[in-house]
Amino acid sequence: MSQTLYAHETPAAQYDPSTAARWQATQVSTISVTNFLGRIFIGLVSDFSKHTYSLPRSYCLTLVSVMFLLSQLVTIGVTSISTLWIASLLLGLAYGSVFSLFPTVCLEWFGMRKHIHKMKAIQTSINQSPSSLLRKLGIPVHVPHSRSQSLLCHIWNQPR
Repeated sequence: MSQTLYAHETPAAQYDPSTAARWQATQVSTISVTNFLGRIFIGLVSDFSKHTYSLPRSYCLTLVSVMFLLSQLVTIGVTSISTLWIASLLLGLAYGSVFSLFPTVCLEWFGMRKHIHKMKAIQTSINQSPSSLLRKLGIPVHVPHSRSQSLLCHIWNQPR
């Protein structure tokens, strides 16, 4: 997204691939650092809510969902590469929070005996992309250019 925004803001004659790569590296770094901070943040919040208010840690999943929603809403409103860092910050916090909170919630819900199996299922489901799921179902993902319709056009039965 950073390269697209950079290309949109920069005239074609002044486009510099190294500057675009620096913007992209900045966004990746922002997500990485805030991912780390999100892991610490949700750990403190979930422990505080559990020990102070006797709330289950699973209630913090609502907070994580709100962070994901906010990151996507902010991303919709991004029109300049200089403001993309806000969406990247929220996304990193949300990802760090979910990867830190899920193992703890899974352990509390299912206990230690089933913890490993449930965590394998969670990790596998998070890494499944829609294209790999479609491939497993036998639906072609990449349609050759010789066909007149793509997969999505075929699903909705509309021409290109």
